[in-house]
Amino acid sequence: MMQETIMVKGMSCQHCVKVVSAILGGLDGVSGVVVDLASGQVTFKAEVAIDRQLLAHKLDDAGYELP
Repeated sequence: MMQETIMVKGMSCQHCVKVVSAILGGLDGVSGVVVDLASGQVTFKAEVAIDRQLLAHKLDDAGYELP
């Protein structure tokens, strides 16, 4: 299992934290999602490599962005 940290733009409140956590937590093999609202960093554990395009698309649909 690997740990990864990404930046997510557009988060501004606890609702955003919940949405981003749910998006990442809904991906196969992802667990332990921790969102730091102040820095925009999201750390998670993944059993397999995450498809960045799929993640970017899901975040974009919710109004967030991978820089």
